[in-house]
Amino acid sequence: MLPSSTKQNYKSAEAGVAYLGLCVADEADCIDWLKGPVRNRAYDAEEVAALNDFMRVEGFDDTALHAALMAPDEQLSENDIGEAMAELALQSQLQAIWPTNRRRDMRSVRASLPGADIVGFIPSDDGGYRFLFAEVKTSSDLKVPPAVMYGNKGLEYQLYTLATDWRVLRRLLSYTYSRVRETSLMPVWREAFKRLANEFPTGAELVGVLVRDTTPQAKDVAHHAGALSGKLPNVDCVSLLALYICVPAKNWSLHCTPL
Repeated sequence: MLPSSTKQNYKSAEAGVAYLGLCVADEADCIDWLKGPVRNRAYDAEEVAALNDFMRVEGFDDTALHAALMAPDEQLSENDIGEAMAELALQSQLQAIWPTNRRRDMRSVRASLPGADIVGFIPSDDGGYRFLFAEVKTSSDLKVPPAVMYGNKGLEYQLYTLATDWRVLRRLLSYTYSRVRETSLMPVWREAFKRLANEFPTGAELVGVLVRDTTPQAKDVAHHAGALSGKLPNVDCVSLLALYICVPAKNWSLHCTPL
């Protein structure tokens, strides 16, 4: 979730594409957030604790292997920490549910996973569920909008691809299915899939998240909301979220440290 000091700076829409700007403006509050929820999500504290418990129960907690596996991980990048922040923001704003932690799919700390940065589910107004696919960009660029919004690797284009490339959709559906098919989230996946089939291509929520350590400005995302509305035939399921962090990105790793 987001810190209690989080404030809304702007909220609007361009031809149907909504955009929202939130700011975490209290430094002490932000640092506590980085040290707690952000760190736990970024470094997958839940899985680390589960592995530690397994080794303790099985009697391996006093072995060299236990010491090696429980040693601190490598420091994550600003982008990785930004993605953890984005996940927490989407949980707060949309009550998002994650089928897994993306770190469990990474074979190295610097791995880059295909498809959307964030994949999950959100509750719908009628009591069901929808898929949530999100792209995330982190930037300290003083330009407004920042450079990460542009180009074929920019947030706008990646969101457009999510909305129009069915090959990407197929991979994401296959990925989520493989993660939930033998878990308690399988009914949620089934409900989201049914909604997507009945409302295709607008049955999933697509969100572009921009994480910044700069002064909040609606111009960071407003132009791109308008551009997306002109490219996409159906925009009700597309939105942009800008999250402004008062602690400089270069200092995030001082507080969001390896477990």
